[in-house]
Amino acid sequence: MLHDERAGNIFEARAEHLSRTELESWTALSERETKVVAKLKATGAKLLIGPRGSGKSTLMRTAYFQLLDSSDVFPIYVNYAKHLALEPIFKARPDATELFRQWVIAKVIIGLRDTDTVALNTVSNETLDHLTEASEFIEDLEVGNVPENFRRVSPTQLIAHINNYVSSAGRKRAVLLFDDAAHAFSAQQQREFFEIFRQLRTRVVAPKAAVYPGVTNYSANMHIGHDAEVLEAWYRADDPAFLETMQEVLTRRLPAEMNEEFSGERSELLQYLALASFGMPRSFLTMIQEVLDYDEDEGSHKPPTRRRADLAIERNVAIARAVFESTGQKIPRYSNLIAEGRRLEDSFLGSLTRFNASKIVGQKTATVGVRGCFLDQVRSQMIRLARVTVPRKM
Repeated sequence: MLHDERAGNIFEARAEHLSRTELESWTALSERETKVVAKLKATGAKLLIGPRGSGKSTLMRTAYFQLLDSSDVFPIYVNYAKHLALEPIFKARPDATELFRQWVIAKVIIGLRDTDTVALNTVSNETLDHLTEASEFIEDLEVGNVPENFRRVSPTQLIAHINNYVSSAGRKRAVLLFDDAAHAFSAQQQREFFEIFRQLRTRVVAPKAAVYPGVTNYSANMHIGHDAEVLEAWYRADDPAFLETMQEVLTRRLPAEMNEEFSGERSELLQYLALASFGMPRSFLTMIQEVLDYDEDEGSHKPPTRRRADLAIERNVAIARAVFESTGQKIPRYSNLIAEGRRLEDSFLGSLTRFNASKIVGQKTATVGVRGCFLDQVRSQMIRLARVTVPRKM
């Protein structure tokens, strides 16, 4: 059994569930990701794009915690992960769009309070009423109740609130970090969200949003590249420092006794799992936990084996496919794209199998080239929705 104070949660993969100390101690950022965090802390609107589990929340939370120590910037972190709990209300009400807008704004007001409580304690009595009303509004919606009379707050009024906090804190500007933004919303809600997002960009306020590639709908007035710079999140498997970075992830996360399990000949297992994760830290940590057969209650583990590594990769592939299939069910307009993507994957795998059948290990490949003329608008969107996952046996 491991005697380590971290043993209870070392495999927690969601950054929003980690404390500041855990996040800073366990996170390994590549040079490229360090630059992404710097842009998240800077002026201007940004869109942080990446698949599920690619580390968007880690980058957002890292930027937030670093800005808490800034003397110039007031950071606000808002997470919209609980949106699905409110979906029945948003679907049943004729005023659903307005309720959604007010919920988005109320969450920002709570984010203002949270930053103030953690680091500054500058809130004035003038804003307490809005804080109380925002809290009550969110709590009512989460239990299925809609307040009959609630004070509506416009984006312009929200900007005034943010400016008051910035001024009271003696800072020059604010960075508004929207985590889990838009990807769980309906198409109409996404457009409403990004209209608010666009309106919140001012000389003082710099909004940033974490979104999924290929499935996000922006408002008619928002133009990507002009109104917001796109930043890419995830560890790139083709980066020369990829394996070194993934190794550092484990070195920071795991106690020495568990890290030693991947030394010597077993280091190949670590590389195998890192490449199979396709740069998704959440998938990587989940597979490492399975390979070590880690018992969270006991804090115990077993030496890693190739057999458990193969099974962990197969389960990871199954989970990735299930995520895409559920996307097609939740968002019917993508169902045909996802079905076509699966057929394309099967075609890729068939081509790779035939090409590699007579090749020795050093000559085998996992790369498929696609002619540019094949990538029309529909197929390009299809490929953005998913990245092909290759099973261990071909």
